[in-house]
Amino acid sequence: MHKKWLILIIPGLIAFSYFIIDKPLVFFLFTHHSRDWQILYIFADYIPLAIVIFIFLFYLYFSIKLSFFRLTLNDKRLMITSNAIAISIFLKDSLKVIFGRYWPNTFTCNNPSLLDHGVFGFNWFTQGQAYASFPSGHATLIFAFAVSMWSLYPKFRWVWVALPACVVIGQVGMYFHFMSDVIAGGLLGSLVAVLNLKYLAQKNYSIQGL
Repeated sequence: MHKKWLILIIPGLIAFSYFIIDKPLVFFLFTHHSRDWQILYIFADYIPLAIVIFIFLFYLYFSIKLSFFRLTLNDKRLMITSNAIAISIFLKDSLKVIFGRYWPNTFTCNNPSLLDHGVFGFNWFTQGQAYASFPSGHATLIFAFAVSMWSLYPKFRWVWVALPACVVIGQVGMYFHFMSDVIAGGLLGSLVAVLNLKYLAQKNYSIQGL
């Protein structure tokens, strides 16, 4: 029953954040110069970048290992995690086109934003980076990674909590994304990870022990 409630509560949180929190929070952070805290930039960009690089290198390693050697349990676990990330990123890109949301701030090519142009909301079915704030790709990636690793490596669950927390704080603190963007991205990444693990469990795919 609690899972069904979560399905209702999280979209409600996204709507609540959109109407109540998003704009005031961005203006508050902008007024208090939160972007001066460079640690937030590290949280926002470097952690997801490190995971992307790791996943890319792992796919290369996995292709070689699969061709010439026997796979280990860790190989299988990391492939499960990598696939969850890849699927969630694909879905995220599709959703960005559907929602076409304006960004909190102007980053590139004079993209329309709340702080620079006073625009807020969605520009439905509009493709391009100028309208790609929702959902947050960084949040999608880190939650797909963390939720997968939470199940596959439970001894390090404090790490899998800390990493997405840092990314969310960084993305919002640097006003790269609205709060509702990161909530939606977290929901998407978590959902893909959970469904991926559930599907493999139904197929009796052994991932929990040697």
